[in-house]
Amino acid sequence: MAFNFGKKCLTIMMLLVVVVSHGYFINVASSQSAVLRVEAPVEVDLNAITTFNISIIVENVEGFYGWEFILIWAPGVVNCTGEMINYDIWGVGNFQGPFVTMPIDNLNGKYWQSLTGRPPGVPKSGTFWLVNLTFLIVGSLPASTDFIIQKAEGYEAYCLLDISAEEIPHQYQLHHVNIIPEFQEFYTLALIILTAVSLILVKFNNKIRARHCNFPFKPG
Repeated sequence: MAFNFGKKCLTIMMLLVVVVSHGYFINVASSQSAVLRVEAPVEVDLNAITTFNISIIVENVEGFYGWEFILIWAPGVVNCTGEMINYDIWGVGNFQGPFVTMPIDNLNGKYWQSLTGRPPGVPKSGTFWLVNLTFLIVGSLPASTDFIIQKAEGYEAYCLLDISAEEIPHQYQLHHVNIIPEFQEFYTLALIILTAVSLILVKFNNKIRARHCNFPFKPG
């Protein structure tokens, strides 16, 4: 009887270990599947627009209650001219911040901002946009820039926080934008036309030379 009781206790303990371990791995895998990324156009055509928008988005996050990040880009190529923060992630008015009063630094190509939830708001899970930014093209063309998200000073590795101010593991995804110069399409078309005309003239000159070569010689 004692043997059976001991065996039963051992079985229960093993099951608890399996359940706890299983739950732990699920939570770790879920946290690591979170992504902090930049959503932006791949190309910006100056023949159509001079400004464009980007969004900072967090995907598949769990227990989300705050964020702080730095976004960098190539200074002198584009300038950030506008900021729109999503204040409603934890419910209307359930936020603290933003904590950076002058977040835009175009001289160094940097944006830095932070926001957290507050009661009665509760931690959220899912996909959310954090910030929308507007950029103006100012550099010499053609040009391009990367938009890269970095952790702020004082953080160990990540930009997202839970309700205990612990960092939530996540992946980083940068974005690259190519800027098409104004009138590039016109110049390309003109180059094609000039090339075609040059080929026609070459063929015409060759025909004239061939006729002169085949013209019969008449002695004087």
